[in-house]
Amino acid sequence: VPNPKEIDPKMNVLLWAILIFGIVFSVSIYFSLRYYFLSIDRLEKEKMVSSSLESILLFVPVGVFKADLKGNYLWVNQSWMDKTGISEKEAAGQGWQKAIHPEDRLAVYQEWEDSIRDGREFDLTFRIINTAYQMIKSSKEILWVHTKTTYLKDDEGNITSILGSMMDISRERAVQETMRLQQLKLVQADKMTTLGEMAASIAHEVNNPLTIIQSSVENMYALKEANKLDDEKFFDLTKKITQTVERAGKIIRGLKTFARDGSNDPMQVLKVQTVIHDSLDFCTTRFKKNGVELRVSAIPSDWLINCRSVQIEQVLLNLLTNAFDSIRSLPEPWISVSVRDAGDRYEISVEDSGPGISEEISKKIMEPFFTTKPVGQGTGLGLSISRNIINEHGGELRLVRREPNPKFIFDIPKAKG
Repeated sequence: VPNPKEIDPKMNVLLWAILIFGIVFSVSIYFSLRYYFLSIDRLEKEKMVSSSLESILLFVPVGVFKADLKGNYLWVNQSWMDKTGISEKEAAGQGWQKAIHPEDRLAVYQEWEDSIRDGREFDLTFRIINTAYQMIKSSKEILWVHTKTTYLKDDEGNITSILGSMMDISRERAVQETMRLQQLKLVQADKMTTLGEMAASIAHEVNNPLTIIQSSVENMYALKEANKLDDEKFFDLTKKITQTVERAGKIIRGLKTFARDGSNDPMQVLKVQTVIHDSLDFCTTRFKKNGVELRVSAIPSDWLINCRSVQIEQVLLNLLTNAFDSIRSLPEPWISVSVRDAGDRYEISVEDSGPGISEEISKKIMEPFFTTKPVGQGTGLGLSISRNIINEHGGELRLVRREPNPKFIFDIPKAKG
């Protein structure tokens, strides 16, 4: 055995280097193998969890699907297949898209692509067609569905895939549509009630032009028989007849327009002045006949609103009719209609000479079927319907109680541009 003092110092350093390298290498191998086996174990667990999750979601009553980050479907559950009539194999990739209703496909494609690109959740309601039902019944089964997605992430927070749900809301849509149709029927019923209450004055409005026309024609016959119908008198009488016919035609056209359902009319840019004056044409004669003074403020001709004229006229007539019914028996009754520029909108108010409305009544006055009129007069729907119409126009109908007289105000946004 050599004496340590006789060992070359360089050899000593080499031995220590080999020893340290062996220790480091052994430790590295240990941790590498440990990480490898842990990774395999984690992946196996993830697969087990994923498989268990898919097994749970397979038979839930809501359609569920999984997609990659390119929008390709990877998996769908049984409920999704039942609703669409498309198998999991057929839905794979982009095959799911053929279940979308043709009229909704463009919107769905665009929103699906945009949501993936922007990294946000997909949330959309649209229609699908059950293709299997169509093959069996030779007719289309169209369903309304609400589809929403969320992103799945790994332990490091990286997005790995998309998980989505598809809920059948066809029944809810059907109920909403039924309620909408019932609402339209109530609106029409209220309009017919309003016209019925004004029938006498409207008949008078139409009868006056007919009387004028008859009188003018009789004058023409008389002058003709007496050989006194010269050109000047002929043109004067025919001009009078023409103007009277135009007046009667305007009344009838207004009645036809008001009586029809205007809920599906497109919004139009109209003068506030025109809408109000067209509404007043229905009730001016009635007011005069009953001694009610009508006060109308000056309205600039360039004030414009975006609206459905038939609906706004209905609101105005409801307010005017309510005001008339409440003051017709009072001494010196009056009704005032005014318009105010309120910044980005116009405020239209209807005020009457009646006493103020109590706090108790004001709390219920906008409720459906509430009325202070005697039995058989009114439906109790006017103000409720009017409030809904104004809400749809982006405005608000309200009762101002701080005024000495009853005053209703509704506002409508100004027409842009």
